Amino acid sequence: MVYDCQNEVTMKPNFTKNPIICSNFAVTSYHTVTLNLDTEQKHPNGYCDPLNRKVILQRIMTSQIDMKRRLFHTALVALLLLLPTAAMGYDFEADGIYYNQVDGQATVTNSGQTGCYSGDVVIPDVVTYQGISYPVVAIGDSAFKNCTALTNITPANSIATIGISAFENCTSLTSITIPESVTLIYSPAFDGCTGVKTLFFNAINYQYTLSFRKLPIETLVLGEHVQQVPACLMGHSKQLISVIFSNSLTTIDVGAFQNCTALTQLNFPPHSLPLKVMPSTAAQA
Repeated sequence: MVYDCQNEVTMKPNFTKNPIICSNFAVTSYHTVTLNLDTEQKHPNGYCDPLNRKVILQRIMTSQIDMKRRLFHTALVALLLLLPTAAMGYDFEADGIYYNQVDGQATVTNSGQTGCYSGDVVIPDVVTYQGISYPVVAIGDSAFKNCTALTNITPANSIATIGISAFENCTSLTSITIPESVTLIYSPAFDGCTGVKTLFFNAINYQYTLSFRKLPIETLVLGEHVQQVPACLMGHSKQLISVIFSNSLTTIDVGAFQNCTALTQLNFPPHSLPLKVMPSTAAQA
């Protein structure tokens, strides 16, 4: 596979010009939808992910007629029961963290108002609200955007997706931790995090990312279960000095450290496995 380690356009949701069937909706009464996408775009009600054949984070409806009927019903219910919650932009709050829930799963969001997260935030694997437990599977778009007083984030090891601008302009963060469970980071997710010096990368099923190349990261620490450095992970990171590899590492993918001109320290464990470096630009520095 050919990767482009410089152009972020490749990190947009991978739509196709052919019709896509998206399923796995939050409410089973919503029907399957055929989307005819002539250009790469964000669907108004969420991302259609053709790889996993689903709509990420949000729901979509089947037709204009069905949509009008359901919107009327939703609006009526909101006026009677849900208006305060809708105005706040989240479904519920627990221990100072705001969530939306879809299909029994929770996504971290924000209050939708002027407040912002600050200090040390720990995202749990499971959150319980009104006696119901929800696994926390995603950090939503702009969830922590412009939270300049956020000093540390400990994400749950159940997080699979990090949304667009999720941590944009979190200038007080000094480190970022990517859990083992993460499989998708929409770029840009961390732009403007000007204080980040250390990246703890633990994702074990990640193939390609451009999310970190603009950050002033000086040290990359790979988790003990990471077997492959994803393509383009730190490509063009001009301030990267040191990489601490894991015992499990077997592969450095294309462009992982391309043009890391300040990289001078490669730290391997004493009993490392044989290492495969993918051809071309994988370790060019």
